[in-house]
Amino acid sequence: MTMTIRIGGPTGSIRPFVPAIGVTDVEEQKVDALDHIARALSAIDHNLEMIATNSKQQTEMLGRIVVAIAKK
Repeated sequence: MTMTIRIGGPTGSIRPFVPAIGVTDVEEQKVDALDHIARALSAIDHNLEMIATNSKQQTEMLGRIVVAIAKK
């Protein structure tokens, strides 16, 4: 069986996934599949964190714009 070694990731994420290395038997293949799922969930979590951060920054910027307009 050919093994694909997955890298940890995503880079710079708050809660990165780090895979186990070396899968040889059926049980370890199941674990590898679960590791793959964990990596995908980690990427989704990272993306949601980035969306939340960007949303907060945009909301703060909009608040500044509204205050600036109200002062005129």
